Amino acid sequence: MRILKEFVQNPEICLREVMKGKKLSYACFGYALGIISLYFSIKLGRQNIASLSGFFFAFIFWFTANVILNFVLAALCNILLEMTENKASALDIFILLGFSQIIWIFLIPCFLIFRALPQIYPLMPLIVLAIIAGQIFFVLTFIKKIFGIPRTASLVAFVGSFILPFAAWFLFFCCMIGFIVALAA
Repeated sequence: MRILKEFVQNPEICLREVMKGKKLSYACFGYALGIISLYFSIKLGRQNIASLSGFFFAFIFWFTANVILNFVLAALCNILLEMTENKASALDIFILLGFSQIIWIFLIPCFLIFRALPQIYPLMPLIVLAIIAGQIFFVLTFIKKIFGIPRTASLVAFVGSFILPFAAWFLFFCCMIGFIVALAA
Protein backbone atom coordinates (compact mmCIF):
# COMPACT_ATOMS: atom_id res chain seq x y z
CA MET A 1 0.00 0.00 0.00
CA ARG A 2 2.98 2.31 0.56
CA ILE A 3 3.79 2.21 -3.12
CA LEU A 4 0.25 3.29 -4.07
CA LYS A 5 0.47 6.21 -1.66
CA GLU A 6 3.80 7.26 -3.15
CA PHE A 7 2.44 6.75 -6.67
CA VAL A 8 -0.50 9.07 -6.01
CA GLN A 9 1.66 11.72 -4.32
CA ASN A 10 4.55 11.79 -6.80
CA PRO A 11 4.29 9.29 -9.65
CA GLU A 12 7.55 10.20 -11.37
CA ILE A 13 9.73 9.57 -8.31
CA CYS A 14 7.78 6.39 -7.51
CA LEU A 15 8.22 5.05 -11.04
CA ARG A 16 11.93 5.88 -11.06
CA GLU A 17 12.36 4.03 -7.75
CA VAL A 18 10.46 0.96 -8.98
CA MET A 19 12.33 0.92 -12.31
CA LYS A 20 15.68 1.34 -10.58
CA GLY A 21 14.91 -1.68 -8.38
CA LYS A 22 13.52 -3.66 -11.36
CA LYS A 23 10.50 -4.63 -9.22
CA LEU A 24 8.29 -6.67 -11.52
CA SER A 25 5.89 -7.46 -8.69
CA TYR A 26 4.60 -3.87 -8.81
CA ALA A 27 4.02 -4.12 -12.54
CA CYS A 28 2.18 -7.42 -12.05
CA PHE A 29 0.11 -5.76 -9.32
CA GLY A 30 -0.89 -3.08 -11.85
CA TYR A 31 -1.78 -5.72 -14.45
CA ALA A 32 -3.83 -7.67 -11.89
CA LEU A 33 -5.63 -4.57 -10.64
CA GLY A 34 -6.47 -3.58 -14.20
CA ILE A 35 -7.91 -7.02 -15.00
CA ILE A 36 -9.92 -7.18 -11.76
CA SER A 37 -11.31 -3.68 -12.38
CA LEU A 38 -12.26 -4.56 -15.93
CA TYR A 39 -13.88 -7.84 -14.83
CA PHE A 40 -16.03 -6.22 -12.15
CA SER A 41 -16.92 -3.32 -14.45
CA ILE A 42 -18.21 -5.76 -17.04
CA LYS A 43 -20.16 -7.60 -14.35
CA LEU A 44 -21.64 -4.29 -13.16
CA GLY A 45 -22.52 -3.36 -16.73
CA ARG A 46 -24.34 -6.65 -17.25
CA GLN A 47 -26.21 -6.23 -13.95
CA ASN A 48 -25.18 -9.66 -12.62
CA ILE A 49 -22.54 -8.88 -10.00
CA ALA A 50 -23.93 -11.60 -7.73
CA SER A 51 -22.71 -14.25 -10.15
CA LEU A 52 -18.96 -14.48 -9.78
CA SER A 53 -18.69 -17.95 -11.21
CA GLY A 54 -15.59 -18.46 -13.23
CA PHE A 55 -13.78 -15.43 -11.78
CA PHE A 56 -10.61 -17.36 -10.95
CA PHE A 57 -10.23 -18.96 -14.38
CA ALA A 58 -11.20 -15.78 -16.21
CA PHE A 59 -8.70 -13.83 -14.11
CA ILE A 60 -5.87 -16.28 -14.77
CA PHE A 61 -6.58 -16.31 -18.51
CA TRP A 62 -6.90 -12.53 -18.93
CA PHE A 63 -3.99 -11.78 -16.59
CA THR A 64 -1.71 -14.11 -18.55
CA ALA A 65 -2.90 -12.71 -21.88
CA ASN A 66 -2.46 -9.14 -20.59
CA VAL A 67 1.08 -9.78 -19.34
CA ILE A 68 2.10 -11.50 -22.59
CA LEU A 69 0.58 -8.75 -24.73
CA ASN A 70 2.26 -6.00 -22.73
CA PHE A 71 5.56 -7.89 -22.77
CA VAL A 72 5.42 -7.97 -26.57
CA LEU A 73 4.34 -4.31 -26.72
CA ALA A 74 7.20 -3.27 -24.44
CA ALA A 75 9.72 -5.20 -26.55
CA LEU A 76 8.40 -3.74 -29.81
CA CYS A 77 8.30 -0.24 -28.34
CA ASN A 78 11.89 -0.67 -27.18
CA ILE A 79 12.97 -1.86 -30.64
CA LEU A 80 11.28 1.10 -32.31
CA LEU A 81 12.83 3.52 -29.84
CA GLU A 82 16.25 1.98 -30.48
CA MET A 83 15.71 2.47 -34.22
CA THR A 84 15.17 6.18 -33.61
CA GLU A 85 18.35 6.26 -31.52
CA ASN A 86 16.48 6.82 -28.26
CA LYS A 87 17.47 4.67 -25.32
CA ALA A 88 14.91 2.94 -23.13
CA SER A 89 14.80 -0.39 -21.39
CA ALA A 90 12.12 -2.88 -22.43
CA LEU A 91 11.81 -3.97 -18.81
CA ASP A 92 11.24 -0.39 -17.69
CA ILE A 93 8.60 0.08 -20.39
CA PHE A 94 6.95 -3.16 -19.23
CA ILE A 95 6.86 -1.83 -15.66
CA LEU A 96 5.46 1.49 -16.90
CA LEU A 97 2.73 -0.32 -18.85
CA GLY A 98 1.87 -2.24 -15.68
CA PHE A 99 1.52 0.94 -13.67
CA SER A 100 -0.61 2.47 -16.42
CA GLN A 101 -3.19 -0.31 -15.96
CA ILE A 102 -4.05 1.10 -12.52
CA ILE A 103 -6.15 3.75 -14.28
CA TRP A 104 -8.74 1.06 -15.10
CA ILE A 105 -9.85 1.20 -11.46
CA PHE A 106 -11.88 4.29 -12.43
CA LEU A 107 -14.24 2.10 -14.44
CA ILE A 108 -15.85 0.62 -11.32
CA PRO A 109 -17.24 3.92 -9.94
CA CYS A 110 -18.32 4.89 -13.46
CA PHE A 111 -20.32 1.69 -13.83
CA LEU A 112 -21.82 2.16 -10.36
CA ILE A 113 -23.00 5.60 -11.47
CA PHE A 114 -24.35 4.11 -14.69
CA ARG A 115 -26.30 1.55 -12.67
CA ALA A 116 -27.77 4.28 -10.48
CA LEU A 117 -28.58 6.54 -13.46
CA PRO A 118 -29.45 4.31 -16.42
CA GLN A 119 -30.40 7.29 -18.60
CA ILE A 120 -26.70 8.24 -18.92
CA TYR A 121 -25.64 4.67 -19.80
CA PRO A 122 -25.16 5.61 -23.50
CA LEU A 123 -22.16 7.70 -22.37
CA MET A 124 -20.31 4.55 -21.32
CA PRO A 125 -18.26 4.21 -24.55
CA LEU A 126 -17.06 7.80 -24.13
CA ILE A 127 -15.93 7.08 -20.57
CA VAL A 128 -14.07 3.95 -21.67
CA LEU A 129 -12.46 5.91 -24.51
CA ALA A 130 -11.44 8.64 -22.05
CA ILE A 131 -9.82 6.05 -19.77
CA ILE A 132 -7.93 4.52 -22.71
CA ALA A 133 -6.80 8.00 -23.78
CA GLY A 134 -5.73 8.71 -20.19
CA GLN A 135 -3.70 5.51 -20.10
CA ILE A 136 -1.97 6.36 -23.39
CA PHE A 137 -1.29 9.91 -22.18
CA PHE A 138 0.14 8.50 -18.94
CA VAL A 139 2.49 6.15 -20.79
CA LEU A 140 3.66 8.79 -23.28
CA THR A 141 4.16 11.41 -20.58
CA PHE A 142 6.25 9.15 -18.40
CA ILE A 143 8.29 7.81 -21.30
CA LYS A 144 9.15 11.45 -21.98
CA LYS A 145 9.83 12.31 -18.32
CA ILE A 146 11.74 9.20 -17.27
CA PHE A 147 13.74 8.43 -20.40
CA GLY A 148 13.98 11.96 -21.80
CA ILE A 149 12.54 10.86 -25.14
CA PRO A 150 10.59 13.42 -27.18
CA ARG A 151 6.84 12.88 -27.11
CA THR A 152 6.63 12.44 -30.90
CA ALA A 153 9.26 9.67 -30.87
CA SER A 154 7.51 7.93 -27.98
CA LEU A 155 4.15 8.29 -29.76
CA VAL A 156 5.54 6.77 -32.96
CA ALA A 157 7.14 3.90 -31.02
CA PHE A 158 4.04 3.26 -28.90
CA VAL A 159 1.60 3.35 -31.82
CA GLY A 160 4.03 1.40 -33.98
CA SER A 161 4.20 -1.34 -31.36
CA PHE A 162 0.45 -1.84 -31.88
CA ILE A 163 0.58 -1.62 -35.68
CA LEU A 164 3.54 -3.98 -36.27
CA PRO A 165 1.83 -7.14 -34.95
CA PHE A 166 -1.29 -6.45 -37.01
CA ALA A 167 0.80 -5.79 -40.11
CA ALA A 168 2.76 -9.01 -39.53
CA TRP A 169 -0.47 -10.96 -39.03
CA PHE A 170 -1.94 -9.49 -42.23
CA LEU A 171 1.23 -10.32 -44.17
CA PHE A 172 1.21 -13.88 -42.77
CA PHE A 173 -2.47 -14.24 -43.69
CA CYS A 174 -1.81 -13.01 -47.25
CA CYS A 175 1.11 -15.42 -47.61
CA MET A 176 -1.01 -18.31 -46.40
CA ILE A 177 -3.79 -17.42 -48.89
CA GLY A 178 -1.17 -17.24 -51.66
CA PHE A 179 0.24 -20.59 -50.59
CA ILE A 180 -3.21 -22.20 -50.62
CA VAL A 181 -3.98 -20.69 -54.04
CA ALA A 182 -0.61 -21.91 -55.37
CA LEU A 183 -1.32 -25.43 -54.09
CA ALA A 184 -4.79 -25.43 -55.61
CA ALA A 185 -3.57 -24.29 -59.03
